[in-house]
Amino acid sequence: MKTTAFFLLTLACLAPGGAWAINKCTDAAGKVSYQEQPCPASARQSAVASPRSPAAPPSAARQPGKGAAAQAGGGPAAGDASADEAILRLVATDSLVESCKHLPDFNEQGMPLYQKWRQNRRQAYAQYENSGRYAELMARATEQARLTRQAAPQQMNAFCSGPALQALRQQAVQ
Repeated sequence: MKTTAFFLLTLACLAPGGAWAINKCTDAAGKVSYQEQPCPASARQSAVASPRSPAAPPSAARQPGKGAAAQAGGGPAAGDASADEAILRLVATDSLVESCKHLPDFNEQGMPLYQKWRQNRRQAYAQYENSGRYAELMARATEQARLTRQAAPQQMNAFCSGPALQALRQQAVQ
């Protein structure tokens, strides 16, 4: 279930437009989950991604109350969810590429698109890529991708050859 949820999150973060949102749900025990659907009534909900939502402005990491690492200009520390919306956009694409780059077709077609996408978001990468929060979320995403490749290699290859490339093509021009 977690594996499926990760790739739904990845697809949702890369989808162009539409009326979707990624909701962060925190249940009474403090367990956090991410989903497209609204959270159950018993859980606290906050939207962490939505279509065409801009990345946090470069000054956001230095705002008061954002954690010591952020105030030092290094982005949010591990566990600090203050910039998750912007960081999840980066992590979703980075983990997608990491998951698919083993395929020659994806490597040939997708990597130039990914480089263009990264170049267009260089300010966000400069702000967040070396943060503890980015590392934390990327480690989770990478592990989920590894588990998906193990559990469903054919579906993963089909995803990488079709929807993943299409998403990168659309994102690279935005």
